[in-house]
Amino acid sequence: MGELVCSGMMPPSLLFARRGPDLWWYKRFVLLVLCPEASLNLGGSKQRFGIWWLAFGYTLALHVLDEAGHDFLSLYNPNALFLRRFVPFFPVFTFR
Repeated sequence: MGELVCSGMMPPSLLFARRGPDLWWYKRFVLLVLCPEASLNLGGSKQRFGIWWLAFGYTLALHVLDEAGHDFLSLYNPNALFLRRFVPFFPVFTFR
């Protein structure tokens, strides 16, 4: 990865940081926070829209996997049946 350059004064945390490939993420984070011109190029607005939809789909899939892995339905279904008994007009779904 090439050296990142930011106009203005270099932050002290980067001046005294150890050199090496293990701190590239830290240097990149500090430059992104302090230097707007060093930001990532994610393309045009349509491309960014697609990237955000992919990120949303990925996080939704991780959420569903997490709920399935921790047996969420064993907690949800009894509560849904209880709510359906006492509040019949409330739309509550149960899953098998």
